[in-house]
Amino acid sequence: MVAFRRIAGLFLALLLGLSIVPAFAQDSEDDLSEDPLEDLSQFEGIEYGVSRSWSIDFSAMMEMTPVSDDEDPFASMTGIFLIGGVVLEFEGDDNAESAFDLFDEHGEESLSADLEEGATLEKDEVDALGDQALAFVAISEDEEFGGTFRYLIIRDGEYLLVSIVAGTTEEDMAVADEFAEAMLDNLDGQSGVGEFSEDGTSSDGLWDVFPSGDEDMFEGLVPVGDEIIYPEPEGEDEES
Repeated sequence: MVAFRRIAGLFLALLLGLSIVPAFAQDSEDDLSEDPLEDLSQFEGIEYGVSRSWSIDFSAMMEMTPVSDDEDPFASMTGIFLIGGVVLEFEGDDNAESAFDLFDEHGEESLSADLEEGATLEKDEVDALGDQALAFVAISEDEEFGGTFRYLIIRDGEYLLVSIVAGTTEEDMAVADEFAEAMLDNLDGQSGVGEFSEDGTSSDGLWDVFPSGDEDMFEGLVPVGDEIIYPEPEGEDEES
């Protein structure tokens, strides 16, 4: 089932994208943590970080049992498969700006290392979003894992916002900007991790920055869940 493997690849790409925030949390190539994906503390002045994501309903589609590739439930799917967002709160504007600069400096290199051969990656400056913004667009035509991905990074005051969208066409990528604009519209001094729930219904604090799942952009998608990415929740050991 080529199409299913393709969608699975997109899903993994989103998880990678959400993890890319701490991946950049390093002062220099000579100062890397042994596991940078779990060390957001390397961002100076970081106070809190949360992530939320939506995807197509994999569970429901997996329950379908196609007789042949022609009946593959994923085969004819087009449009957006995944939307994810990250909100990081810092002590001050200067700390958030330093974190943004790390994305600007290391983002292209880091993303390129995870693309398969033949994929293209472009970095774009973005106007009229927050105080600073940039985007990385990756396009892959691989038969199994092809797709289009847009990673949008925005700094607004003491906050850093990340919007990630995966879909089948370049036209789908406009939703990444729509999602980012919605987060910016909701940004109003929120702080902390509020009331946390893994099922995607967390509330208060930084969770209120994310738009409602009832928005048109989420049509056909279901919540994947919420995650506190900084500080590390109490009780989690290194293996978790």
